[in-house]
Amino acid sequence: MALRGKPRLASAVAAGAVAVGLSGSLVAATAGAAGATGSAQKQHFTLYSGNLHDKDLVDVFQATGAITGVGTARADDEAKGPIPLQVSLPGGTLLIKANVAFHWRPNLSACTATDHDTGTYRVVSGTGAYAGTTGSGTYVENGAGVGVRASDGSCEQKFRINYVVVQMNGQINRS
Repeated sequence: MALRGKPRLASAVAAGAVAVGLSGSLVAATAGAAGATGSAQKQHFTLYSGNLHDKDLVDVFQATGAITGVGTARADDEAKGPIPLQVSLPGGTLLIKANVAFHWRPNLSACTATDHDTGTYRVVSGTGAYAGTTGSGTYVENGAGVGVRASDGSCEQKFRINYVVVQMNGQINRS
């Protein structure tokens, strides 16, 4: 999932994380718990992540399906192995771990970079209204970034702006 921190356009290396943004708490729409508990139910999550002038923005997280709501997310991109994503929704939290294969693909002549990756994730646990929630699925991640040009027209190895959107589809079990 997304790269956090100060990505370099020329380094197109796997770095890992589920987020370019973070910090603080943000948005709360309604959070719902549709459907019966105990059986596998369809779930869709979307993570919106961005960075503006080398400053991480707050990651917005949207859930539709068995769990519905809008909140925030924070990734630990320093973790070894599957990257943990802590999601805060009205009514509780979810811990999601993702197997990440993130790669920026630079175009230095245009001073841009793109990302398209796929992988798997697991919903490991939940708190509050989501206590006992588990599940798994796959994700598709797409991102783009625009670099900063030096006075001589060359591409400085940092982003002016970049974003990543991660679409996650799978099933969850609620106990």
